[in-house]
Parts: sequence; structure tokens; C-alpha cells
Amino acid sequence: MRDDWSIDGTHLRIEEQDYFVYSGFTPEGVQSLFIAPLTSPSTTGEARVLSVPTESWETVGMPVNEGPFALYYEEKTMLSFSASFCGTPSYALGLLTFDGGDPLDSANWSKTGPVFSMDGQSYGPGHNRCVRLVSL
Repeated sequence: MRDDWSIDGTHLRIEEQDYFVYSGFTPEGVQSLFIAPLTSPSTTGEARVLSVPTESWETVGMPVNEGPFALYYEEKTMLSFSASFCGTPSYALGLLTFDGGDPLDSANWSKTGPVFSMDGQSYGPGHNRCVRLVSL
């Protein structure tokens, strides 16, 4: 793991390997999601960038990806995450779906979203750690 600011760490398990996914800043200063293999319960290997906010729904107010949370449904492994600045009504939730291969390679994840967003009456869906996937 990099020795700098990070938040919202979560555990992810894929094919008998444990990973740590968290939000931090890229060298360019963009709050993004990172993934690192867990080498012990408290130690990670080298972290890699997993998701950078590039879509219009991820960049309102400030480009942000944060609050990753692992979801498992049938044979799918997914990460829900919060996107855009939390102080805007456009704070939304996105979804990363693992497509197979090396989980440390961001090309092996598909990003979709927003999966939850403002509907005109609510002020964004809030932080994503409370989401429970009921069905797809």
C-alpha cells in the first residue's frame, strides 16, 4: 500500500485470494480506487489503480471514486462505489464488475453507472457502504 492518504478500505476475495480495495489519490491528484493483494491480514502487496473517475456522473463537483464495497451474486464479483463529490445532489453509486483474469488489472473490470442517482426528490443516494444488493 502507498504511504499516503486513503479511506474506505474493504476486503475483496476472488478465487481464494484476498485483496484490499480503498480510495486514495493518484499521482495526478485524482481520488480513485486502488486494489492490492493481501499478503497477510495486515499487510498488502503493491497497490494498483483500479478505477479513475472519468465518466460525467463521476466528476460532478469534483472527480471522486470512494467507498468501495464488495458484492457477490451467483458467479459474479462486483464492487459498488460512490462517485462525484458528496456535497452535491449528484453523489451517485457506480458498479465495477470483475470480468475474469487478473483482478489487479483494471482492464479486467467493467464500469457501469450510475446504478443509483438523484431522482429529483432525493439528494443523491449517499455513501455506498450501506447498499445491499437484492437482485440484478
